[in-house]
Amino acid sequence: MLKITAVKYINTLPFIKAIQSSERLQNNVELITADPKDCALSLLHNKSDLVLLPVGAISDFSRLYCQLDYCIACYNDVGTVGIFSNQEWDSIKTIKLSPSSRSSNLLLNTLNTHFLDNQFELLDAQSNVQDASLIIGDEAFLAKSKFKNYFDLGNIWKQKTGQSFVFAIWVSQVPLPDEIIKELNTVFSNYTSHVALEKLANELDENNFNVLHYFHHQMRYNLDKELKDSLQFFLELNNFNSDLLYT
Repeated sequence: MLKITAVKYINTLPFIKAIQSSERLQNNVELITADPKDCALSLLHNKSDLVLLPVGAISDFSRLYCQLDYCIACYNDVGTVGIFSNQEWDSIKTIKLSPSSRSSNLLLNTLNTHFLDNQFELLDAQSNVQDASLIIGDEAFLAKSKFKNYFDLGNIWKQKTGQSFVFAIWVSQVPLPDEIIKELNTVFSNYTSHVALEKLANELDENNFNVLHYFHHQMRYNLDKELKDSLQFFLELNNFNSDLLYT
């Protein structure tokens, strides 16, 4: 049985619902949810066959196969990855990194190293004294009501590079059967359609933010050439030498 691991965040729910909906996959797939770190570890230690891998973990592998046409990316602002502070941008000197996301930490470090005029001091996630904090995922929705200012990393990346940012991609360490890939692409297409996302947004009881706006205007699911080029640019900036094979 094929083991698939994905992060259980709101932005991955279309993928999770898609897999759960498929009768063909139910008899051939075991779906596991985990935090981003454990998604990477499950593939690294061969506990999963296919994972939604945070891009910061790509360097852990010498070769990866990306056979699916879907990913987690943003058009501009992502809404769930950013710097939170009660200070204004120009007053921030220190930022505490996220304990939850290696990829988001790497994105912030990449921006800080290559693109930002302000050079921030990036602090360990256990730091208790900082001007701002990098907060990601569903926790970021709640943080917006607790801090005066939110600076979105997807938006900053877009402003500085002109490109959308890719946060996670579906990968395996060996090529997977064509029939599985075809079925996954089909159900992912169905469940990331405009109609399906609207239905899912209406099912979610999230009063603190507009889920439909998030799905339609912030999330980007189709891994097209533009996103592949953006991802390659990010990997090159960080000197990643892994072979990422699109098949």
